[in-house]
Amino acid sequence: MTKSRGRNVSRREFVKLTGAGLAAAGLGPLLQACAPSATPTPTTAAATAGPVATEAPTAAPTTVPPQTLNEWWWGEQEAPGLEKWMTETVAAFKKDTGHTISATLQDTAVVISEFQTASAANNAPDIQFFWNGMYHMESAWLGYMEPLDGLIPADVLKATNPTSMSVYQGKTYRTGWYEVGLLWLYNKDMFDKAGWNADQPPATWDELMSLGDKLKSKNFTPIVLGLKDGYIGEWWMGHGLGQNLDSAGDAINLFNGKLDWREPKYYEHWKRLGDLWKAKFINDDAMSIELYPGIDLWGNGKGAMTAVVVPLVGSQEAKLGTAKTGLMTFPVFGTGKMAGKPIRDCQGFGISSQSKHKEVAAQFLQYMH
Repeated sequence: MTKSRGRNVSRREFVKLTGAGLAAAGLGPLLQACAPSATPTPTTAAATAGPVATEAPTAAPTTVPPQTLNEWWWGEQEAPGLEKWMTETVAAFKKDTGHTISATLQDTAVVISEFQTASAANNAPDIQFFWNGMYHMESAWLGYMEPLDGLIPADVLKATNPTSMSVYQGKTYRTGWYEVGLLWLYNKDMFDKAGWNADQPPATWDELMSLGDKLKSKNFTPIVLGLKDGYIGEWWMGHGLGQNLDSAGDAINLFNGKLDWREPKYYEHWKRLGDLWKAKFINDDAMSIELYPGIDLWGNGKGAMTAVVVPLVGSQEAKLGTAKTGLMTFPVFGTGKMAGKPIRDCQGFGISSQSKHKEVAAQFLQYMH
């Protein structure tokens, strides 16, 4: 069923318009799905690959004749298992309503650009997957997205956790779907062999550097990453910038110019990344490997630590083995109140303003939850 298919707003402008910034939270809510009602079955890693329904979904009766809608989506790359879930959901929706959803899995490189290109040509899909924040707000400003208020009941829309970064001028443009908390995986077996207590992963930067030396002495690569496509830069900023912020408002003030990026503490996270590279704690071929293959290096036992989003934990654990898998927050180097707190985010869906079947599209987004 699912086919495969092979960004330009300024961050400064975005935060001025939306008043939204980084969001930090504890581990409990971070490991939950976007919709509060979703109840994932617990696993060793406490992570699942997508929303889990506790009962068979139902759809409200509709008097609209059967329609066929196009949906462009993304997520299997980040949350393995979603393609199967999407296939089953589309089939169940057709059985219950008569409507057909033609779902196309997009390549990571075109998630944003292809929707905008299609919209400019007046050939957009009815339903589109959107990363959070600036990645979909530009499409809203261009008039390519339909506000969901009125199409989806307010309580249902709120329950999907669309995030504050999906709201512009009082209108919500996106539903939530699944959460993507930023954490780090570590190999307990390598820690043990390097003489480090695997039950106490490094909590500070000094501990991380000390551990890196121990791992190198045993010929282990301390950290494996894929830098070629650049996405790890955003993850690194999520882990690092917040460490020297006292609130999400500090991030807003950096983007709108009230705080100065040139102040050392606001670029310290880049210096720290440089320190890891100079110490040869990162795989030598990082610049020739993309984000997800870089994470797979960890699952294949090629490195001791890597950055990860929660939906990927289960698949990496399956590669390496439960006994060797550890999960930790990134070690602290900053002095801000947000230091040591992982970042949570949420992926989601919107409806094209060009869709001729907006009510059916909205019905499907509700059905997904």
